[in-house]
Amino acid sequence: MRYQLILRFQGDTFDAFEDIVELETALLERLGELILLDSRDVGSDECSIVVLTPDPVRAFSGMSPILDRRGLLEAVVAAYRPVGAKDYTVIWPEALPGDSNIT
Repeated sequence: MRYQLILRFQGDTFDAFEDIVELETALLERLGELILLDSRDVGSDECSIVVLTPDPVRAFSGMSPILDRRGLLEAVVAAYRPVGAKDYTVIWPEALPGDSNIT
């Protein structure tokens, strides 16, 4: 797994911690061996789910239908970086204004 793919949501996106865990479970079930859960960070301002993957674009493409069905596709910023790198490259939303990197 050469890349970290991060899904970043506003802190008020999820009603309960269990909703985040259910999303992670659905993503893992759908994508099988393409992703491995790396971490999650839940705070008042934002929530992040980080997975490891060999192909972040393909992984996010597989996640998109799940996010869309749950009404989360418009609420997420998805970005990836090689493991150990500093900067992320944003892949969703496609037309994110400003810099293409997040930290």
